[in-house]
Amino acid sequence: MSAVTALPTVLPVRRSAPRPRLELVGPGFVPVPRPAPVRLAPGHPAPARPGVARPAVARPPVAHPAVAVAAAPPSRAVAPTGHLRLTARGRAVLAVGAFVLATMAAVLVGAWAGQLGADAAVVATERVTVGSGDTLWEIASVVAAPGQDVRDLVDQLVALNGLPSGDLRAGQQILVPAR
Repeated sequence: MSAVTALPTVLPVRRSAPRPRLELVGPGFVPVPRPAPVRLAPGHPAPARPGVARPAVARPPVAHPAVAVAAAPPSRAVAPTGHLRLTARGRAVLAVGAFVLATMAAVLVGAWAGQLGADAAVVATERVTVGSGDTLWEIASVVAAPGQDVRDLVDQLVALNGLPSGDLRAGQQILVPAR
């Protein structure tokens, strides 16, 4: 009978870096820059780091690609100052708001320019001297065209002459629209 002797075989233990954890990050997350891993050529000693024992022989480079993982964010990540990060919705809201403001400004400038044009209308006028007992209503009714509302003409006389009220003095000269 032949005896089979089983010798224990020692399998090489492959030590790999612990698997990186994947973490969810929010919009204000700022990753902490990490130094790039040092890849050593076979046979070169690892750089000395204080407090860490170094192996006698450097390990060959790892065959699989390394996965870069950001450090865990602090409890409340804060966006850096001076930078404004907008989402697509934020940019759309900003564009619509700018459009609305520009439209409102154009309407206001147009209305203001229209008022300037209305004030600058040239009206042919005559100078009339007010007699004793004359009122704006009487003067307006004499000057008014047939079918013209006298109330509107009184308002026009007050504006045309810059009168604070409808009171007149005898001998005062006022401008009236030409007939």
